Amino acid sequence: TNVVNAYKNHPAVLSFSVGNEWDLPNGPSGTFYYGAFTNLTASANFIQQAAGIIKSLDTNHVVTTFMADPHIPNVHPLSSSQFPFELASPYTSDIVNTLCTNVDVWCFNVYRGNSFQDLFIQWRSISTKPMMIGEFGADAYNHAISGEDQAMQSYFDKRLFDEALYDFSSSRSNGCCAGVFKFEWQD
Repeated sequence: TNVVNAYKNHPAVLSFSVGNEWDLPNGPSGTFYYGAFTNLTASANFIQQAAGIIKSLDTNHVVTTFMADPHIPNVHPLSSSQFPFELASPYTSDIVNTLCTNVDVWCFNVYRGNSFQDLFIQWRSISTKPMMIGEFGADAYNHAISGEDQAMQSYFDKRLFDEALYDFSSSRSNGCCAGVFKFEWQD
């Protein structure tokens, strides 16, 4: 509440985002949201609640959230119609369309190699809401040469940017990608 009220009228604010990779079991003993929740449904319920509070305080900005990938087998598969034999739940389609309806734009950190593969087709199959790509690409470190490989990373990044650009909603009537971010760090 304090953050939204302090910044909602600032001209540089484009949106408010809740959570980063909260869909991954990255806490102790496989807990979610860095140990805050025991299961994915509880984590999604928190995102829904936080997004609702933000929307009640600010009607001029969209609310986003960052998940890892829309299809992660054994964690949250894409949908029951496409992956009916997956045992993990909830499905991403349930998270997006039932559990977290207060989220306006879905952002994903996608690491599928030098291609997004069927990411945009997958998203269009479960939602009409806009999506964005957050993190993507390849690690700058190349184990084959035991060092940083800027040429390889440039190749991956250019190819991935081109794929995302092809599916931009601003340039295609059926495009679903609202934007691309590129975050990188090296340990």
